[in-house]
Amino acid sequence: MGSNPATPTQKRGLIDTFGKSSFLFIFVGTYKFRLMYNMYILQSDKTGKFYVGSTGNLEDRLIRHYNGRSIATKNGGPWKLVLNEEFSSRPEAYHREMEIKSWKSHTRIAQLVSTSR
Repeated sequence: MGSNPATPTQKRGLIDTFGKSSFLFIFVGTYKFRLMYNMYILQSDKTGKFYVGSTGNLEDRLIRHYNGRSIATKNGGPWKLVLNEEFSSRPEAYHREMEIKSWKSHTRIAQLVSTSR
């Protein structure tokens, strides 16, 4: 029952620590998946405004945005993903989200998006 991906295991999750970072691994059969956390920026095609968020499940979160199930983005769509940064922990992703939100500047966020492409 180790962390060797070739070894079958019944464990659902395991936290491995490497230096100062911890990673959550999910085991499905004989496969081991490392969970990543994302800080993402959406841009409205309709208004040009940005939405900054973080999540542990980017695909599900984007579906909720696109289907109008998020209050903050419900009326501004359609939205497109313009930036995605991956982190090994939820606090890191959330810290980056709060850093960008603290800028309160459309121009600065637009510069970040344009330099990341």
